[in-house]
Amino acid sequence: MKNMETIQGLEKLPEVITEEWIEQAIEKLEKSQLTTDQRMKYEMMLAKGGSILYMEEEKRRVIFEEAKEVARKEETKKALERAKKLKEINTEIEIIMIATGLTREEIENCD
Repeated sequence: MKNMETIQGLEKLPEVITEEWIEQAIEKLEKSQLTTDQRMKYEMMLAKGGSILYMEEEKRRVIFEEAKEVARKEETKKALERAKKLKEINTEIEIIMIATGLTREEIENCD
């Protein structure tokens, strides 16, 4: 065959041509063929999906913050218990402050 040539050096496709890239191109082509109503429904669906993702992320963030607060309160409670025991054996306030991380006022009021 006179006009048939062998392309050499293309055993591997360029990295730009990935499966993800092809999927994105097909999606763009599909969107470009939507009617106005179809496009509006499609974009509303995307917005709804994004909104749901945002709400789920916000819910996770709130749960995480609540867990941190519970842990902080528990740690403070334990520190106050240690401070009370140290006060009972007449340990200096400054040493208790260093050992527990509590303020002078917190230690003085932990009776």
